[in-house]
This record gives sequence, structure tokens and C-alpha cells, in this order.
Amino acid sequence: MMAIGGSLWYDRHYFFWPPNLQGVLNDWRIDIFILLVGIMLLVSTALRPDDTVLIRTLLVICGGIVLGLAFLQLGHIIFTSEFRMGHTVIGDVVLFLLILHVAHDR
Repeated sequence: MMAIGGSLWYDRHYFFWPPNLQGVLNDWRIDIFILLVGIMLLVSTALRPDDTVLIRTLLVICGGIVLGLAFLQLGHIIFTSEFRMGHTVIGDVVLFLLILHVAHDR
């Protein structure tokens, strides 16, 4: 999550569809939120591994973020024929499934 948030924060023009939401989707505050969720997940699993409620909550938030990103990127592929995000969609879906697996086993 930290890498995703940092990458989106670095690339200010990653999302380009739909054009009327381009500014909202590339907002740095969303990127910082994703980055902070990743940091909170790392810190909570390192310092409070027995706090399953906190860790599961953070995992659910991470899963929602990753699934939302997958759908946004899939929209880019479908509506703009930009297939360069295809591998990212696959990676996000795999990451979402891994997050579900970890959250379920927690």
C-alpha cells in the first residue's frame, strides 16, 4: 500500500479517464491517505500484532482501495482502449485476493 500510494503521489497524471474527474482522481490527498494506510498497517502489524480488530480494519480499507483502483484502471482500458493498465488491473485483483486471504486468516 505504501508503494501504491507513493507511486500515485509521484505521478500526478496517472488517471486520465473520465476527463471531468481527472483532477479529483489525481488529488494528492487521496495518495497521501493510501500511503498513510500502508504505514499504519505496517506499524500496527509490527507493534500490535495481537490487535486483530485494528489490523482487519486496515486490511479491509486496503482491499477497498485496491479493488477501487482495479475498477478505475479497468475503466481506462474499456473506455479509452489504453491497454497499458492491463497488467496493473491483474496485479490489483491478485493483491485484493491476497488481502482477502490474509484478512480471513487473521
